[in-house]
Amino acid sequence: MAEDMTDPIDPDDVEAAEQRASVPAEEQRGLRRPARRATSSSQRSDVPAYEQKAGPVSFVNQSVDELKKVAWPTKEEMGGYFVAVLVFVVFIMLLVSLLDTGLGWVVLKVFGS
Repeated sequence: MAEDMTDPIDPDDVEAAEQRASVPAEEQRGLRRPARRATSSSQRSDVPAYEQKAGPVSFVNQSVDELKKVAWPTKEEMGGYFVAVLVFVVFIMLLVSLLDTGLGWVVLKVFGS
């Protein structure tokens, strides 16, 4: 596969320079400027939207809207989660109790009473 080794902006290439001159710069680069909106300075805020202050009513309304988007668990899923947490807590309680008892026994043997 042969590559085109010519420089696209070769100053000695008169034909290519004439072609580039006849095409607008935006089309040469494949870019177009974004259209600007006609907004007055009174409509434009210098503070970004995420930093604008919202009142308590707006906060509550936005919070309610976000809570409506939450995928809440079903009763069956909640039961499963409850059992899983209960088993985990009981396991940790037993582990800590055994460690406490074992280390207490070791301390009594080493230092005596």
